[in-house]
Amino acid sequence: MINIYGDSYSDYVDESLGPLEWSSWFKNEPSWLGLVDKELERINVHSKGGESTYNLLRSLQADLPNENDKIIFLLTERTRIPFPFLEKSCHTGAAEELYRRSKNGENIDDVCKNAEEGEGYEIGGAVYNNIEKIIGAYDTFEYEIKMWPFYVCLFLKWLNRKTLVLTTDAKIFEDIPYDWTTLNDSNFKIVDTQLEQVCNNEFHDGIIRAEIERERINHLSYKNHVTLYHIISNFFLGTKLSEKFHENLYHIKDGEEIKRFIYD
Repeated sequence: MINIYGDSYSDYVDESLGPLEWSSWFKNEPSWLGLVDKELERINVHSKGGESTYNLLRSLQADLPNENDKIIFLLTERTRIPFPFLEKSCHTGAAEELYRRSKNGENIDDVCKNAEEGEGYEIGGAVYNNIEKIIGAYDTFEYEIKMWPFYVCLFLKWLNRKTLVLTTDAKIFEDIPYDWTTLNDSNFKIVDTQLEQVCNNEFHDGIIRAEIERERINHLSYKNHVTLYHIISNFFLGTKLSEKFHENLYHIKDGEEIKRFIYD
C-alpha cells in the first residue's frame, strides 16, 4: 500500500472502474494517481484541496502507515496555517495574504473588497475578524514556519518507511540554512518538483487560462501526470524514466478562442 498525503495536486478521484474520463481535449488516460494505483501498488489517499502540511502530518501521525507501507508526501505551502477559526481549509491563503499585505501597510478592507468571492476574504468573515490573531501567530512563529518543511522531512526520515517527498511550491525550502538533499538515500528521497511552477509552465507565457484549468486534473496536463509517475516509479521501482516536466504545451494569444490542444 502507498499512502499519499497532499493537497489539490493529489486529490483523488475513484478510478477503480477504469481510467479517469478526461475532457475530449485529452486522451482517455489515468492521472498520476491512477498510474501509481495501476502500475505500482494500491493507493490510500489522504488529500484535500488547500490542505496544509500541518494537518497532513497530523493525519499521518494519528494513523501511522504499517511498517511495510510506502509514503508519498506532498509538502504544501509552509504559510498555510490551519487556524481553528477558518471556515474552510483553503482559506489559509486569505489569512496569509491579509497578513502579508497588512504588514506592507495596505488597507485590508480594500484588499478584501477586490478579492475573489468565496475565498475567505469577506469583510466580517472569520479571517477578517481574526486578523490580529493571524498577525500575532505569523510574527511569533516566523522562524518555525520557515523551518516547518525541514522538520516534517526529519520526522518522515525518522519514521523509516519507504518515503518519497514532493514539493508543490517554489519556496518550500527557501532560506532554510541546511542542505536538505543530505537526507536522501535509497529509503527516503526529497524531489523538489515545485508542482505549482510545473502547472504555470505548461502555458507559453506562464499565465493559467481558466478554460484549460477546468479540464486539467490536479492542475496538470496528461503529459506531466506521466512525468510525475516517472519520478515515483524511478524511486520505488528503480526504473530510469525521464523526469523532465513538459513546458509550453499551450500557446494561446490573448482573446483567442481555445479550440484545440497540443494533444490533438
